[in-house]
Amino acid sequence: MSVISSFPAMPNRIAIACEYILALGGDGGQRDEIIKNLSPFSKGDADDDNEISVGGKTMAHSVIDEMENLELIRINENGNLSLNKYFLGGKKTSYDWQSLLQPILRERLTDFSRISQFKQEDVGDALSWFLSQDPFKPIAKSRQHADFLREQLQDNDPLLVTIGNDSRFQNLLYWARYLGFAEWISIGDNDLAIPDPSRAINDYLPTIFQSKKILSIDEFVSRLAKLCGVFEGGSIRQELEQRLKSAFREERHFSRSTSLGLARLENQGSILLIKESDAGSWILDLGKEQMPITSIDYHAKVRK
Repeated sequence: MSVISSFPAMPNRIAIACEYILALGGDGGQRDEIIKNLSPFSKGDADDDNEISVGGKTMAHSVIDEMENLELIRINENGNLSLNKYFLGGKKTSYDWQSLLQPILRERLTDFSRISQFKQEDVGDALSWFLSQDPFKPIAKSRQHADFLREQLQDNDPLLVTIGNDSRFQNLLYWARYLGFAEWISIGDNDLAIPDPSRAINDYLPTIFQSKKILSIDEFVSRLAKLCGVFEGGSIRQELEQRLKSAFREERHFSRSTSLGLARLENQGSILLIKESDAGSWILDLGKEQMPITSIDYHAKVRK
């Protein structure tokens, strides 16, 4: 199981569960009691086992399972379920959990070296596929993606199971938007998803640049790939690209989704994309326009 296949384990429900367990204090509480109190059912709505949801488990049970996999919670020395010590260092009794958890979950879902530890191997794979798609051709939230998967991957590829049906794909889209890899739009009666990692890239910029103002494009790509394995050069993305029937990008070309993300960040003034020479450049692919980039200036416009 993972956050894609465990449908109840959505970011907002994980945030609610964290807030409740924090309120229990450092000692936490008994696992069964926590699940019971987090259940959406009142005593009169279900039987004593409260087994109403997915796969014979309540929604709360599934959420707690994934929180344990993600090591947000733990069994403490008293045998109770409590938050990871990371969240218990201060005296705060409340957090903006959606914002606090976002970078933590993004790392645990996309770090190639740790995804097995958190039992989330299929999430990065699915995100890599999504980011390989063309943002200038938004994807419908149902049906259309299955045709793309069959066209682009071999018949026995695991992604056909991971996100082959509408429910799992829509769960992926919820997580992709929360983590900063997607935007949603509605055109008439059609709900569409756009692979757009601009928010995620923006969050990584301080760590990528650290004390530097300008990085060569090769250094930028390398640092981003190490931080997040679903981008170009990242281990998760490379493994996915090897399984595609045909190459979606040429060597030293950004995918169109990353190109869109970088172009949007430049338009917002967060970065300046620089072309100094053709040597050592990567190509920004915006569909009808392609542009070589040799370095990136962080917060260039802000400093002026």
